[in-house]
Amino acid sequence: MTQTRADRSADLTSGPMLQKIILFSIPLAASSILQLLFNAAEGSVFQNQQLRQALAGIARENADVPSSGLYAAAKGLVPEGLTVDGLDYRETAGNPLPAIPEPKALYLAARQGMATSDFSGVTLLLPKNAGLSELADQINSAWQKECSLFFSVEEVEQDEFDARIAAGKYTIALAPIRAEGGSVYQMLQQFTTAGGSLTGYADPVYADRLALSAQQTGKARCALLAQCEQQLLESCTVVPLMAQQKRLLLANDVRDLVFDPFFPVLDLTWAKMS
Repeated sequence: MTQTRADRSADLTSGPMLQKIILFSIPLAASSILQLLFNAAEGSVFQNQQLRQALAGIARENADVPSSGLYAAAKGLVPEGLTVDGLDYRETAGNPLPAIPEPKALYLAARQGMATSDFSGVTLLLPKNAGLSELADQINSAWQKECSLFFSVEEVEQDEFDARIAAGKYTIALAPIRAEGGSVYQMLQQFTTAGGSLTGYADPVYADRLALSAQQTGKARCALLAQCEQQLLESCTVVPLMAQQKRLLLANDVRDLVFDPFFPVLDLTWAKMS
């Protein structure tokens, strides 16, 4: 049942207000995976793969999946429910998540020759009002405890967030990566130079293998796509945390409604209808 904040929210579980504002909330067969992104472009402190692996391992160990039912633990970069030539991709490809058994040891090894000043300007970028602040705090606190690292959190409007992710103007980000059109290939292509280089990751082996997958069919194509997914996840430029299972759809004329998916809470304090 949807919860409401005392004295600041209306009852959104019944009545005409609910019918006007919420179109429907539905289960999603294939939507998006909430990912932790590390910008590994040239000149970034996160060009260091051991550093990415260490922080990724700590984040995965400490990111709690909320009990709201809106999210489930991610089983890979590619969400469940997608098919390739009629084959269930996630079932065919298996579990691609890399094991990172000793992230703190990796971190100590990565820090050799690095100075504290190398982390100057590193921030954790979030879209505003996306309900990700609690998760960001969990991850930041774990990094502080294990590595004595704590990064400032930037929350920006969705349009600015999308533009900065696309332009690579971030160091770390929490972002939903979607399977546009339900295509596994297109989802993986976002991490190639030709596809926009979402995290600054550039590996010709990855790009060539992905291109080769487009020339195959059936299980052979699935196998190549799975190799690409595994290679990308082992690089730890992208770290799957949670899979979105439901989405709240609103009428077009609703503004300033606050939705926190981690409880879940709908707050009508500033909501307007034009």
